[in-house]
Amino acid sequence: MKNTIKFNKSNPLTDVDIAEIENFTGFNLPKEIKSFLKKYADSTIMFDHENYCIIDLIFTDGLKTNDGLQKVDSLNSIKEKWKYRDYLHEFQRDFQVSNDFVESSQLFPLIETHLGCQIYVSIGGNHLGKIFHVDNGDFGFCHLANSLDEFLDKCYPG
Repeated sequence: MKNTIKFNKSNPLTDVDIAEIENFTGFNLPKEIKSFLKKYADSTIMFDHENYCIIDLIFTDGLKTNDGLQKVDSLNSIKEKWKYRDYLHEFQRDFQVSNDFVESSQLFPLIETHLGCQIYVSIGGNHLGKIFHVDNGDFGFCHLANSLDEFLDKCYPG
């Protein structure tokens, strides 16, 4: 990660927490994601005390906008979002998004955004490690980066 992003007030996950996540998801989390959650789970995300961490979004229809990263998911928020992730499959179907772009069944919640959206990481399938922004139903999926480090490097103060 090249950028100096501040992760404030984290509640890092333990090995026991990671094992619990892997047990209820049925997936082995990639090493990069385990390490990230062991350092930054439940933390707020800023560049400094005044600037939000902003990421540009370019949707498949050409729409360009941005969103701010708000908070890394906690153990409880991950578990809650995992239980109700069927909407991802519905988005993929309703927006007619091919599995060549994203496999919604492989997405794992990672970061909440200021616009009420979610940053997901693919933890399996053909898109392992890729980062996606999923909105609240208006635009669907936006591919952001091929890895967590690449994603964080694209963030800028705003």
